[in-house]
Amino acid sequence: MGINEAPPPAAFSVRRNDSLPALAFAAGVVPGAPQIDVVCGAGVEVSESNVIAGAWAGDFGQLGMDRAATSVGTGLALTAEGLVGLVGTASASALYYCRVGQRLTVANTLALALAAADDDLVTSEPFYANDMATFVMDDPTYRNAMRTQRGTLSVFYGTMRILPDLRLLPVTPPSPPDFPDFATYRAYLVDHVRRVFDNAADPRRRRRFQPIAALSAGYDSPAAAAIARAAGCREAVTFGQPHDRSDGNDDSGSAIATALGLDVTEYRTHDYRRRDDLPEVEFIASSYTGGQVYLASAGDRLRERLVLSGYGGDRVWDPGYGRVPLRSPFSIGGYSQNEFFARLPALDFAVPMIGSINGRAIGAISRSQAMAAWSVGGDYDRPIPRRIVEEAGVARGAFGARKQRAAPDYDNFARRTLDLAAFLTPAALRAFDDWMTRERPISRARALGHGLLLRSVGALLWSNKLRRALLRRGIAWPPFASRLLRLKVPIRRNAYVFNWAVAEQVRRHRRALAQG
Repeated sequence: MGINEAPPPAAFSVRRNDSLPALAFAAGVVPGAPQIDVVCGAGVEVSESNVIAGAWAGDFGQLGMDRAATSVGTGLALTAEGLVGLVGTASASALYYCRVGQRLTVANTLALALAAADDDLVTSEPFYANDMATFVMDDPTYRNAMRTQRGTLSVFYGTMRILPDLRLLPVTPPSPPDFPDFATYRAYLVDHVRRVFDNAADPRRRRRFQPIAALSAGYDSPAAAAIARAAGCREAVTFGQPHDRSDGNDDSGSAIATALGLDVTEYRTHDYRRRDDLPEVEFIASSYTGGQVYLASAGDRLRERLVLSGYGGDRVWDPGYGRVPLRSPFSIGGYSQNEFFARLPALDFAVPMIGSINGRAIGAISRSQAMAAWSVGGDYDRPIPRRIVEEAGVARGAFGARKQRAAPDYDNFARRTLDLAAFLTPAALRAFDDWMTRERPISRARALGHGLLLRSVGALLWSNKLRRALLRRGIAWPPFASRLLRLKVPIRRNAYVFNWAVAEQVRRHRRALAQG
């Protein structure tokens, strides 16, 4: 069968499992099989042709997430072109494809994909964190498959068509209209946010979601909150402390929320560290950093919410956006909250990603003379969100003064050493230490050999001098295979925090699957 030929008929065979996270799903696809077996949590929307853990700018009754220009969350759809794995266009979401033999398991969390496929990560592999970082790097050497114990695991941050032979092809999302000026663009943002609000709260849903804005004192989340307020949102949450400080409230968005007319609840960024139930596991197991772990303390407030964020604004609203053609994947961050949101349940909504495929028009607005009054110069300058926020009634000095981060990095491909005791809770650190003692994943011979390469070849490949020289000549960085990113870091203990967390989360999902 050719790529453009219609696939054979197929149907979903769905089994609900209340032990799974409410918005989690996993599907088993076998070539030639008459049905696609799906297991899902209690909050997933199901029809003859759709399995949806999301919302979109359109009528819920038509179940048309695959046809919407703006969508959040994930899903599966049986279309005229065959089976499609849906990833929201304005969402920090992904789908995970675990291939073992002739069976492809598709799930909306990494650990569930492994659990449903009866697979595991390779315990001794120290570079999963590095490899997952390359999955979202905008470079032509992009690769997306990791070796597992029984097969491979691929991660896609966009919608993919699953061919009858299980090959995967990217699907271009519906295009937004042109944005000739700021007013047109802002009106489009407000309209699509309002339409997603209506869809998420539709009374025909199994679970309904009310909007709440998550904001800081930066640029992007205040602008997202201002758009949300114009679309009808009335509530907000904020976390006061940057990741590297436990005092003060430098990153608090409370004053901004009040100026916008939002009822705000403020949390302390590091409150999760007071817990002993391993709150970090589901965050670290969702991505390569676990950076959104601070959300754990706001679980009760975020349950059954559509959480609006500024994810992606650092790129979409940068004045340089759109100068070069976009390549897939498109990294927006925030992926480590996926297991947490699936369990609550909650849906994330990255407002800057609305219409972001039209990078040429958005970038032209940022750089236009009409936006000069909202350009403050320097490295931290974003005219579009500044205008959105200031025109919503927030004073210029109240936001966007300097870049801060609420998210800790448990493991980062640029970090050579890391004090895990500064990030993991005491209970989690003990559990990780026990796992390291039991599994003994580090091979001393491999670590020594890799260290020698790092000190010789790696030192040259990743020198700032080489990087600047290549960029002056217009050569994209990195100019070599992304696998060589491994030569930026040694084999180190903190690299295995991801392996430990995934193993623990896979165990939880396996227990849930057995109970269902």
